[in-house]
Amino acid sequence: MTALSRRFDLALVVPLGLALALAPACGGGDGAFDSMTSSSAGSGTTTTDDPSSTSPTGVTTDAATATASTGSETETPTTDPTTAGPTTDSTTEPDSESTDSEASATDTAATDTDGTDTDGTDTDGTDTDGTDTGLGGPAVVDVDVGNVHVCAADEDGQVYCWGANSLSELALPDTEEERLTPHWVEAVDGIVQVASGAGFTLARTGDGLVYCWGRGSMCSGDKQAPNVVEPVLMGLEDITDIGAARINACALGSSGELYCWGENGNGQVSDPSFVESPTLVEGISSVAKVSVGLAHRCIFLEAGGVYCWGYGQAGRLGTGNEGDKAEPAAVAGLGQSTDVEVVAAGGTASCATVAGEGMCWGGGQVGNGAFTPAAVAGLDDARAVAIGWSSACALLGDGHELRCWGQNTYGTLGTGNEDNSPELVAPMGLASADVVDVAGRTTCAIDGGALYCWGQNFEGMVGDGTKDNRLVPTPVTLP
Repeated sequence: MTALSRRFDLALVVPLGLALALAPACGGGDGAFDSMTSSSAGSGTTTTDDPSSTSPTGVTTDAATATASTGSETETPTTDPTTAGPTTDSTTEPDSESTDSEASATDTAATDTDGTDTDGTDTDGTDTDGTDTGLGGPAVVDVDVGNVHVCAADEDGQVYCWGANSLSELALPDTEEERLTPHWVEAVDGIVQVASGAGFTLARTGDGLVYCWGRGSMCSGDKQAPNVVEPVLMGLEDITDIGAARINACALGSSGELYCWGENGNGQVSDPSFVESPTLVEGISSVAKVSVGLAHRCIFLEAGGVYCWGYGQAGRLGTGNEGDKAEPAAVAGLGQSTDVEVVAAGGTASCATVAGEGMCWGGGQVGNGAFTPAAVAGLDDARAVAIGWSSACALLGDGHELRCWGQNTYGTLGTGNEDNSPELVAPMGLASADVVDVAGRTTCAIDGGALYCWGQNFEGMVGDGTKDNRLVPTPVTLP
């Protein structure tokens, strides 16, 4: 296979007040550049600062005026996209408290409708204790869960996607239906990382190029463009990390520069409501890691410090209040921290690990309503954290122990039931992992090159050939 050479030179430069304010956040599903790997910003001690007046080293403050904007070319406008209920757009994040009207044909009890057992002992005729993964091919090295589709990359640089295809996010014509098992995206190769948003997919090559396919407005530099079936290059070079959430994307350059594009909703800037091309965020530099949520993002810098900005409802920015921020604002107590190891942004909450101590803030059963960072029992020594709608998973310690907590609707925690858990618990039959990602109410993880998914499955996001919700980690076989 030879990747397409068609290229769009889209990268632009705009002032901080325009580009920093992309929100909902750009980037994996709701949750995380940092769901894939752990990162460290050095060593040192944590100091307390005033988040309302502190700006990060390497960030020039240039506040923008907040005015409401939906920024979406296809979705029904909502004041708060993170709490909006189901709509006719299958890429819209469902409401965490509502019934799943989009999944009416889904068996929420994950009963055995296809002749397979869902109690964790045998989900596709193979043992889920890790001795028989069902992989049957090259090892999987990356996975990213989008709104209603999932993509993965294997060690040979090939990409596979499954789930919804209403906007060609699987690199298939949008007239084709969803895929319940992985579909090979033949047009790209040499891929080392994938990122899945709402109706579009990004893929990063080993030499730092970025491909896009699916939703035309995210791939072509034109908000009115048709869906993109054949992957196109985005005009970015030397990219080391990518992320996508909802109708937003970000890419991190090798020198710590940050590019973002897409929906600019929730009133963070007055114009434009949609940034059509990868846009350099001016006034910010030396970003070590960025994590993206549905309507906010968080970063830490190489010099230290954790900062969040975007939509502030439920205290997800960690600044001590619910105010929106159009530029990075210091997370209370973490603005000068030089020993940050993990930062993660999700649906309505955020988390970080600083000097080995795990903490979260924001809404739902991940942030528990805290407006400033609060310690989470059992989250210490987290090497990676991924946050979904109201649940999260983490990889702990050198052994990468996999633990999840929060809301367990549709089996997001993988414990074999739908009981919520405020405490960190191990998914059934999968005690450790190398990669984990959560978006909405679907979770995927990689253990020793084998891929597993579980949770909500109304568009086939689990990839097991059914639309039955799965309460336990279920092997996903690549073709």
